[in-house]
Amino acid sequence: MRSYAFFALLPFVCASIACAVQAPDRPADRLRTQFDDDWKYWMTQYPEIATALGYPGQDARWTDYSPAAIDGRADYLKQSVSRLGAIDRAALNAPEQVNYDLYREMLETAVAGLAFHNDAMPIRGVIPHNLFMPINQLEGVAQDIPRTFTLMPAATRADYDNILARLEGVGPLVDQTIALMEQGLAAGMTPPRTTMRDVPGQVQAQIVADPLKSPMLAAFTEWPAAIADADRPGLTARATAAYRDRIAPAFTKLHEFLTSKYLPGCRDSIAAGALPNGAAMYAYNVKWHVTTDATPTQIHAIGLAEVKRIRAEMEAVKQSIGFTGSDDDFKRFLRTDPRFFVKDAASLLSVSLAALTTLFSFFLDRAEPFRLATESWTNRRAICRC
Repeated sequence: MRSYAFFALLPFVCASIACAVQAPDRPADRLRTQFDDDWKYWMTQYPEIATALGYPGQDARWTDYSPAAIDGRADYLKQSVSRLGAIDRAALNAPEQVNYDLYREMLETAVAGLAFHNDAMPIRGVIPHNLFMPINQLEGVAQDIPRTFTLMPAATRADYDNILARLEGVGPLVDQTIALMEQGLAAGMTPPRTTMRDVPGQVQAQIVADPLKSPMLAAFTEWPAAIADADRPGLTARATAAYRDRIAPAFTKLHEFLTSKYLPGCRDSIAAGALPNGAAMYAYNVKWHVTTDATPTQIHAIGLAEVKRIRAEMEAVKQSIGFTGSDDDFKRFLRTDPRFFVKDAASLLSVSLAALTTLFSFFLDRAEPFRLATESWTNRRAICRC
């Protein structure tokens, strides 16, 4: 009976298989498949980002910044652009076209950044990550390594094995970072010296006499119930050995490199124009932030015009209340007069509600652009899965 039923259903089974086989040929399916493939690729290439986003299976590794790995990621990025270009955009529905356009812009922006030695990662952070300038006062191994450990799960034995693997892998990551900074020095690609003055201190702060005082080993001072008491001394010994024998020497080496060679070699100028191809790099970074084709000069002009407009409105307010002092006097008046400070929780709530009402009215007046912007951001999040 089951055999007859199988043969009766065979045509439908074959039809289903045929549809499944043909599915990748549909532009929408090809687009989604590329999103999935690229997402998996970038998460495995950047394990720290995977950890931060909760992507599984990458918590034991660091990003490989060897020349071969860097070149491999750049090649994959360029192939992603070609692969996306082979998808028929016109055959996609309207939401899919938005996803397509957003993703194409992300990929093409990342490819353009390769000319300035930017990392190939197409998913945007706050600023482009420049491989020849991998450390500054806001980012780099001195901040990123401890931050990654604070983001790592620490609930199971497998989690602790991942933490230990990362502790033991800090040395090669620091060595690769120093090698990139050496390349930057040789190419004249350095941050302004004044912005780097506190970085050696940030690195030095990660070097402590007692490994268990390091935030990188916080998981070995507060234990989850899943880790048996009998296992804790062995895990702690391995962690402290990793810190003492690998992490502390790596950060000591980095500190010495920064103070003896890197800072003396950093540029005096704070202008991006002092960098090789600096004007183009500055324009690229401006577009990264504002996402328009306006030039830096045009954007600067907008800023000057806005300052002029706001100052005129401030002057009108001063005149309307009969204030006769200077601009500095007026700002001091606004910052210090008791009338501009709330006196209790009820007053604070009233002011907050009034501000929210004003903001809500602002968005109602611009409902359609806001709706489009919201849909665009929602689609971008769908692409990034973040």
